[in-house]
Amino acid sequence: GQIRIKAGHLEVLDGAEISTAVFNGPGEAGDLTITADSFVVDGVNANNINASISSSVFWNQNGSTTGSGGDIRITARDLQVTDKGSITTRNVSNGPGNAGSINIDTETLEVSGGGFLSSTRLNFGTGGAGDINIDAGNVRVAGPSPEGWSTGIFSLASVAASSAGAVNIAADSLQLVDGAQINSRTFGPGAGGTISIAADKVLIEGMDPLTGNIARV
Repeated sequence: GQIRIKAGHLEVLDGAEISTAVFNGPGEAGDLTITADSFVVDGVNANNINASISSSVFWNQNGSTTGSGGDIRITARDLQVTDKGSITTRNVSNGPGNAGSINIDTETLEVSGGGFLSSTRLNFGTGGAGDINIDAGNVRVAGPSPEGWSTGIFSLASVAASSAGAVNIAADSLQLVDGAQINSRTFGPGAGGTISIAADKVLIEGMDPLTGNIARV
């Protein structure tokens, strides 16, 4: 089923999660819609499980899981995805099906400290990763965590004939700094997605001091 949340201030912290998922058999993961004035996704718990918003289709050993992940839609004045927090759609089944899209409408988006937005199509199933669409005033994507978690916005597909999704960002300003990345790529024969940035001001600079990776699109 679907999840819809409307709140003034919403926090998902320290390994907590809000999720929809398919674990076994045919079916579609539900959409997840959040409307809030301010929204924070931040932190890991003692088992190093990160705070997350997700819609997933998981792998089943008998290969019976089929279907697509749900879409995530977030509307907020201020959205922070920090300290390894994540907003993700993923499909890791061996059957057909896509990962869902991520759609964000916000005045201010900060992704930092190992936080990430991602849509991934993994394993040997067919289908594609979802698109990531961001409509924002100011976007700042900054730096790794001290433990080396990468910070960024990613649409990724693995070794099967799967395609990555598009990343579309429309903003007044975009800062991509200290090794953070925006990436749409595959690790097999499928096509990488397009990356489209429409912004009045764009700053891309700096390096991750742990890995030597530079900030890049």
